[in-house]
Amino acid sequence: MAQNWWVGIWTGDPDWCSAAGQIGEVSPAPIEISETAIRGYEYGCDISKAREVGKVNAALLRLNCSGEGETYKEQRLILKQDENAIWIWWGDGEPILFTRCKG
Repeated sequence: MAQNWWVGIWTGDPDWCSAAGQIGEVSPAPIEISETAIRGYEYGCDISKAREVGKVNAALLRLNCSGEGETYKEQRLILKQDENAIWIWWGDGEPILFTRCKG
């Protein structure tokens, strides 16, 4: 992809943005998605592959994760709603809306 539009600090609840400097240390807090990793409370994932999905403003991320003493692989589909909102789908259930933390 030319630009990884999913990079940023994202939250399911705007009130959690106040903990953006403590990602991984406190809960609730937002998640951080960088060019190479996703970090949240008590887990971290390296992005092993990212690919654009068709023409639907989506990206499929393949992840190597660790958390709470375990390692695992998973995929996440991220759909772009606009510059400040994405939907993340873990493969079952409903996708979850995340908004960008400002600042």
